[in-house]
Amino acid sequence: MAALHEGIAVMDQRLVLDDFRLKNRRVAAISTMHPLFLTQNLTQVICMLEGLRRMEEDWRMHSYARTTAVSIWLQLSDYARDRILHNLVDLMGLERAWYERINAAAQRRSNSAGREGSAGRTGQMFYNEVQASDRNGLLMYAFKGGLRVSVSYITPEENRGEICGRVSRLDKEGIEVVPEGDGASAGAPSGTVGESPSMDAGGAPVRIDRDRILEVEVATELR
Repeated sequence: MAALHEGIAVMDQRLVLDDFRLKNRRVAAISTMHPLFLTQNLTQVICMLEGLRRMEEDWRMHSYARTTAVSIWLQLSDYARDRILHNLVDLMGLERAWYERINAAAQRRSNSAGREGSAGRTGQMFYNEVQASDRNGLLMYAFKGGLRVSVSYITPEENRGEICGRVSRLDKEGIEVVPEGDGASAGAPSGTVGESPSMDAGGAPVRIDRDRILEVEVATELR
């Protein structure tokens, strides 16, 4: 148990399993850590980065892909980074602007780590799912884990609506949320798509296009 609290050191980083407790003599946690220790050549590194670049285009996976790409970039040697940026990008016809963005993000994270210490939020390389997520990434986290979520969004009448429930569908165009319990549609004006007064679990799913989503909050209680 002490090792879980204190973490283990890997490449000058400390991996800690936060927010956990014993449940029926087993460890229960919001997010588990799965570090990968790879010894890849440059071609294999580029294969991984190119896969992440393409995944970044998917709004559901954007934050996960970007965080992972920056973490990989931070672990490369100076030689590897220079060779990719100043030789292989042009030689292999890669998207230079994306690699420069990843390089700049890695430098910002590294600089922040120098100011705050290796435990600083932007300096670490290993994140749990909440740390690695932006608003859209939280939807993936909730969808994958079956967690209760609160979503604020713009209704078809251009009002602000809110729905509480569980994400039943997450596709490239948007989400569907099954409202649950009291306040399932709190804040949704009368007559809007978000209106479902006194809706219990199992109510009709509410469809929300991705560009209409404003805010997302996820219940991260241990279950």
